[in-house]
Amino acid sequence: MSDGSLNQDGVDEARATDFVLLLIGLAASPLGFRFLQASQASVSLGVGDLRGLLADVGLAFTIGGLIALALATLGRTRAAWIVVPLVALWVIGNNANLEHVRNLGTLLGVANIAFLFDGTFFSGSAIHLSHPVLFALLFVLTGAAVCVS
Repeated sequence: MSDGSLNQDGVDEARATDFVLLLIGLAASPLGFRFLQASQASVSLGVGDLRGLLADVGLAFTIGGLIALALATLGRTRAAWIVVPLVALWVIGNNANLEHVRNLGTLLGVANIAFLFDGTFFSGSAIHLSHPVLFALLFVLTGAAVCVS
């Protein structure tokens, strides 16, 4: 949504603002689920959780960069075929991590991929939303941030 105007430093302010909004939208999903998980466990986030928070923001930054690159190189219409599934997978993956921790007490990892092929686990836990309103809200917020950028 850039109007092409540059400030005195040669920076397109509209594009920079769009990218910041994109990062906020992408970071909202993992941070929202992380804070919900901490509140459900009745623990406060401490210094040790800073590493996880930074990892969430770093991953959101990486995905934001990929989305910005796709939008810049492919154009909005063609990039939508990449961006929409990527955003959907991002929010679904963060929700899956919350459900996995809630049900099994551990973070998702490569060793847990076998659970996706277990019919009982998949139908009972993997597609169950314990917080559908939060999921929908974060999905819409993330999608809106991508649409604005």
